[in-house]
Order: sequence, then C-alpha cells, then structure tokens
Amino acid sequence: MHQARKAGAGQIGQLRIGYTDFAVSGQLPPILDGFHRCYPQIRAELAFGSTQQQLELLKGGTIEFAFITGPLLDPDIDSIEVQRDRFVAVLPQHHRLAERSEVMLSDLAQEPFVMGVMSHWSHYRRQLDALCISAGFLPQVVQEAYNSEGVFGFVAANIGVTVHLESAGNFNRKGVVLIPLKGIDARVSTLATWLKNPVTPVQKNFIDFLRQWAPPI
Repeated sequence: MHQARKAGAGQIGQLRIGYTDFAVSGQLPPILDGFHRCYPQIRAELAFGSTQQQLELLKGGTIEFAFITGPLLDPDIDSIEVQRDRFVAVLPQHHRLAERSEVMLSDLAQEPFVMGVMSHWSHYRRQLDALCISAGFLPQVVQEAYNSEGVFGFVAANIGVTVHLESAGNFNRKGVVLIPLKGIDARVSTLATWLKNPVTPVQKNFIDFLRQWAPPI
C-alpha cells in the first residue's frame, strides 16, 4: 500500500531522457544529481542524440524529455531554459593567439576550423555561421567530428581552431586553451523540453523540479 501511494505520487518510476553534447558538459549532471536526491526511486534512462534526433524521438514517444540546443519554436512542445552559454575560442595551446586574455572573432577569419558534423550539429552551426558572417567571414572547415571530445582532440592535434561554448571548460582536455570572445553578446540556450500532452506524476515531478532548479538566466 505504501509503495502504491508513492507510485501514485510520482515518487517511484523511471524517466527516459535524451541529451546533447552541450547539456552533458553543462547543467545536465547537476540536474540529474539533484533530482535523484529528491526522488531516489526514480531511475533515469539516458540517450545521447542531436537536437533533431531528440525532437523526433520525443514526438514519437521514445523519450519523455529532451535536453536540446535552442531556440525552439514548436506549438506542441513545452520547454524550460536550463543553460545559457557564451561563445569561446578554442585554440591549440601553442597557437599564436593562445596567450591572449580575449580575442576578436574576426581574428579567426583566416584560420582552419574544426567543427561538429552538420548532421548532428546543425542547430549550433547555424548560429555560429550567423555570428561569423556578422564578423565578415564564414569558417573554413577542414575537419569535422561527431562530438565535443572529437572536436577538442583535433584542435589539440593542431588541425585547426574552433568556436565552442563556455561550458566546454568542464572538459579536461590537455593541449587546448579556451579564450573569451571580445564583443560577442550572443548566447546559446540549452532547453529541457517535453510534449504538451497530459503528464504522468513522475513527469510532473521532474517538470516541477526543473522549474524550481532552473537558475535565473
């Protein structure tokens, strides 16, 4: 009877959650840790995927929540912004600009770039391309990778530079330096999203936790 009451109150169960590279290097770990401390009998099943992949899984019912790269305009989906990142330059440690305290985006105009593959990083790359165009250039992409670890590895190998998010500072990758971009006020949002369908008690508890947890941004 006690367990049944807890289940009815959404204190027992599981959640199927999708996440991006940016989310897991940023705020997703403390979110999951905090929720588990509040609801230790709710188990999270996690699945990595691009923003587009997750939105398809979300609408198909395979996952219940998706942590994606914004912006998102979809009347069928609710969201909470859980992370907002500045852009940073990521350079090989022996790069000519690596000793600077900040760089201009235009300083990278003639540099070879390492980027995430368009099929997985399209939401981010569209925002970065717009930023670079405003600085007078399009990135010359010489190498692509499927995740941030690969991007940083290729930068460490001196194959090129990249522009990433400040949460990437949580990666402990030797051989690269992260430098703030001067004069760039744009931010990239990470959103926790779910369908606007009626929610289960477990889902409601997670949504309520996200609303209480989400820092003022």
